Amino acid sequence: MRIVLAAITIFIFSCAFGQGQAARFPGGLKAQNNFITKNLDYPHRASSFYGDTTFKVFLNIDTFGKATIDFILGSNDDMGFMASIERMVLKMPAWYPATNRGEKQHSQALIQVHFRHSKEISKVNQPADSPDFLISNRIGHGYDKVPKFRGGNVLLKRRLIDYFRNTLHITKADATVRIMMIVHTDGHVSGVRVLEKTGNISSEHWVDAINQAGSWIPGGTIDQDMNFQYLFRLNLRYE
Repeated sequence: MRIVLAAITIFIFSCAFGQGQAARFPGGLKAQNNFITKNLDYPHRASSFYGDTTFKVFLNIDTFGKATIDFILGSNDDMGFMASIERMVLKMPAWYPATNRGEKQHSQALIQVHFRHSKEISKVNQPADSPDFLISNRIGHGYDKVPKFRGGNVLLKRRLIDYFRNTLHITKADATVRIMMIVHTDGHVSGVRVLEKTGNISSEHWVDAINQAGSWIPGGTIDQDMNFQYLFRLNLRYE
């Protein structure tokens, strides 16, 4: 049996143009791939999974070079792959931040993480059956789409605040949350989970609020909507 962890940088994009420089991992692409391979663990829960699975990881790089996850596209998360990626990103050294005309800029980077688990070195089994989650290979180039709340983020926050204030009687909040869920092709969501949070709103209340907020516009390819494993961060403050 063998397990292969491979990481390949696909696309780097930032707000630096003209005389700008995109964000860079210290030591370059080879050092980045070595770091990811060394620090990425294969989830124990996935030991019975044979085949290949790939994740696109969108990173925010701040002006100090700190990398944080914006969102992840991929499948088979019930096996712990995304949690493994999150642990790896927490260990990342500071990047060289993007610059524009000598000034440091916030930017984003996209990396691809590939897991392979095969019984024999000479043969890789076909992936096990899994839900039809999107595994995007062109999201950075504008051909695919991520889910969006129907009506936009402003409406989503308004409905969340209304729910917290009027239904749960939480009179004020200063909170952040990272949520993972599945957005289905008909716009409903399932499997809502809170990965981390700050503030005075409980995980259970976040889950309830997202479930009742309303319909989403599904993600997918340019030609086809798909069930979509979606990870996003939300800041919410009201008095």
